[in-house]
Amino acid sequence: MVPSKHGVNDGFYSQKIDIENIRGFWPLVRPGIEKVLKKTSPSFIVEDVYNYLMQDIAWIIICFERSTKKYAGFVVVS
Repeated sequence: MVPSKHGVNDGFYSQKIDIENIRGFWPLVRPGIEKVLKKTSPSFIVEDVYNYLMQDIAWIIICFERSTKKYAGFVVVS
């Protein structure tokens, strides 16, 4: 994992997840994606997000606490 040079808070670091590693991180981020989709009521489902990530149409960046390496959140960008 590579520390973010663009982070606002030095207590965290971020990592863009490569396509070949998405499946391994999916159980960690899926509940958050489901929560976002439920709150925003978009026209797509969580499987669509996974599909976009696997097709390299969208990218996911995961954040971790620097001191504990504990998962802190994610952002999906397309």
